[in-house]
Amino acid sequence: MKTKNLTCIIAFFAATVLVFFTTASCTKEKTIIVKTDTLVNDSLLSSVSWEIAEAIGVMGNTPLRYERGGNSNNWNVAGDYYVFNKDKTGYMYDGVGSRHQILNWNLLKTNERVKLVMEYQNDPALSYTSFITWDNLIYKNGGLHYSDYYRDAITGANYHGQAIRVPKKSAISIKNKGSHASLLFNILQLHRCSYAVLSFSTLL
Repeated sequence: MKTKNLTCIIAFFAATVLVFFTTASCTKEKTIIVKTDTLVNDSLLSSVSWEIAEAIGVMGNTPLRYERGGNSNNWNVAGDYYVFNKDKTGYMYDGVGSRHQILNWNLLKTNERVKLVMEYQNDPALSYTSFITWDNLIYKNGGLHYSDYYRDAITGANYHGQAIRVPKKSAISIKNKGSHASLLFNILQLHRCSYAVLSFSTLL
């Protein structure tokens, strides 16, 4: 009787071990890849000219939107691009015949957050300059993503928006590279200083 019970116990133990190893051998390992954004540095910024792929914003009380190749644009910035020189100068060509000097620019880094601040010459003849900030500046999917704000020194209007810039002459192909850099936005409210609070999501 004891021998029979012992045999049953051994058989049960063997079956349990077999089930365990069979289950373990059939379990597939999952590899999780975490894709992080790339911090922007001086070398990246000065390596190419940067043109608009997509942008939204508010100038004064006027909502603005531009998407390269889009059919619902009310803001023509197709021809504008920025050039940042290694000596911390540069220029911005506005696409309508004027070139605006960037008198100086600097990248400010705090706790893995990057901000670009530049002094932009609105009108050389009148010596008007504006201080432009590109905040939360990151590089991903081949483009610069940022929020920008400034006060136009000539008109006095405040601007606040978001944009994606890519190396010049590559903006048309940005969606074909799988980034689907489409900004969905909702203007929540206008403040007294004519800024807008914008909520947006980037489709990856």
